[in-house]
Amino acid sequence: MENYFTLLEKETIENSTIFKIELNKNHSVYKGHFPTIPVTPGVILVDICRELTENLIGTSLHLVAARSMKFLIMVNPAITPVLNVKIDYSFDNELYEVKAIGEFEGHIYFKIQATFAK
Repeated sequence: MENYFTLLEKETIENSTIFKIELNKNHSVYKGHFPTIPVTPGVILVDICRELTENLIGTSLHLVAARSMKFLIMVNPAITPVLNVKIDYSFDNELYEVKAIGEFEGHIYFKIQATFAK
């Protein structure tokens, strides 16, 4: 599946990159999760973080491990169509250690610490 979001802006400050994305509220994932109150599934939020990290490093990745995933506020694209996703990563032994935070207007929606590999 693709096209969960549109990249609106990308800004790198020191070792962090902040992506401003607009969620695709018409994506088919919301027809099943859930038709009357769309909620972005956690697996989609993780996949968005993977795609944004790929944007940074220029290569395809897959999830190897998830150390911590905290979904603090439901992401409803009808109510919160835009998110700022901050990505910090390091590279060691062929692995990308990623810390991601999704927020908008002072509210933190999710925090993810995951390991990705090529």
